[in-house]
Amino acid sequence: MVPCSHEEADTSLLLHIADTINRRCRKVCVHTVDTDVVVLAIAEIDADELWVAFAQGPEERSLPRSRF
Repeated sequence: MVPCSHEEADTSLLLHIADTINRRCRKVCVHTVDTDVVVLAIAEIDADELWVAFAQGPEERSLPRSRF
């Protein structure tokens, strides 16, 4: 993967996840506190299994894509 030139962390994160999937990793967990990343992950990540962990502390939740 060539150096990433994305300025937004959201899109940079998705680029790295796409690279990981292209390398045959089919299970992905995204951990974030940013709702934009949750929405982008659900809409854009084409993995066999996607989990999204969001928030921090006692409010933290990990949910599979099927729960959104």
